[in-house]
Amino acid sequence: SEPLRRDAAGRVAGLMSLGVRVDAAVDELRASALARRLRAVLRGLAHPACERPPVEAIICLGLGSFGTATAPRYQVALALLLREELLGEADGRAEHCTGGDEAETPFCAFDPCFDELEIAFLRSRGCAVLTRNSEGRHSSPAPGGGSVLFFMPH
Repeated sequence: SEPLRRDAAGRVAGLMSLGVRVDAAVDELRASALARRLRAVLRGLAHPACERPPVEAIICLGLGSFGTATAPRYQVALALLLREELLGEADGRAEHCTGGDEAETPFCAFDPCFDELEIAFLRSRGCAVLTRNSEGRHSSPAPGGGSVLFFMPH
């Protein structure tokens, strides 16, 4: 009832606040020299004779507590930019994500320190949040077993 509504409203407000902070980091990185250089390198990976894109899935491991710390927030921002550049999902809100099964989405993340708010944020941006620590052992979530980029920033 009333306490549950207040709790739900608090979660929504927290999710919106986290979204604003991550979006600001994405915008800052997007305008940086680092992003321009990274885009040039990534575009250089594509070979004109190849029918497949150079990367068909991204698995992010060890992003950190991005809801409370600045450095992990920029790591998540960079992961979102990588996805935008490599997978073509510019707004970061993929509709096909199931939220937990890496076979269903080309963009997955795991960190044992993610809290409920961080998990909800990642899922809202089309990222499947893996639920168990596979200690780096992953099968390819890319369709047809294509190339996978493992993003492990620290």
